[in-house]
Amino acid sequence: MAKEKQPKPEKAKKEKKGKVMTCPSCEMEIPKKAKICPRCGKALPKKKKSPLAFILPVLLLVVAALVSVVVFAFPVGLPIELPFGLPIKLTPKLSDTVLGEAMELTEKQEKSVLAVLESCGFEEVVAAEQLPTAGKNQAYTVQDAALERFTEGENTVVKINGESKEVLTISFRNKEIYANGEVISQLSDHYLGQDGRDAYMDKVLEEIQGRLDLPETAVFPSRSKWEFHEEGEQVIVQSSVTAKNTSGVETQFPFEVVFENQEIVSVKMGETEDGE
Repeated sequence: MAKEKQPKPEKAKKEKKGKVMTCPSCEMEIPKKAKICPRCGKALPKKKKSPLAFILPVLLLVVAALVSVVVFAFPVGLPIELPFGLPIKLTPKLSDTVLGEAMELTEKQEKSVLAVLESCGFEEVVAAEQLPTAGKNQAYTVQDAALERFTEGENTVVKINGESKEVLTISFRNKEIYANGEVISQLSDHYLGQDGRDAYMDKVLEEIQGRLDLPETAVFPSRSKWEFHEEGEQVIVQSSVTAKNTSGVETQFPFEVVFENQEIVSVKMGETEDGE
């Protein structure tokens, strides 16, 4: 007679235990997501965020900044191979000023060139234009604010090394004022600026007043109505004066005074010209 198979005892099912934590106040196990302990009723401390939550955004910003520096202002042009054989050449960012654009200078190179110009007495570069040259050196006409005001648009000529952008020479009116890394003379030494004009005006005022019948009645125009011309070693000053004669009649006299080596050599007043 066959033995009856006895049923196998059922295995007790293990109850799945949810994630728990210990309350720091009453030390009772409570659900991990609980915000208040169900036993003691105290609020549970908030979980601290991982440091990565703060570090990761900072790292991303640093990487973005590095990429920006490399792509837009990398100091050396290096070829980089892109996928599909597309090359790219990184070039330094050029200055967008008048001088920077004309000479194709980076901001660092422009500071170096400006330092040389300022050491020669330049005030403000208002125009620059490249001249046709052969070889690695380049030449530019450069207009300074003071020159524009006092020399009727005359320019200086600045020669630089085409590769290093180093200033080689600066000349004005065919005279070098900078060469071999040294300042030879100041730009203002080669044209008549405001200080020089004022000195000539003082001499002219004294000379013209001395030729009037009643010098105390003399009225001279404002500085803007005076003209100064440089012709070689001579400086010619022109303007006019209004004064009364001994009869009390007011008359205007145009005059021209010629200087050579800062000394008066001739005076023309009205229709009369006297040599000194």
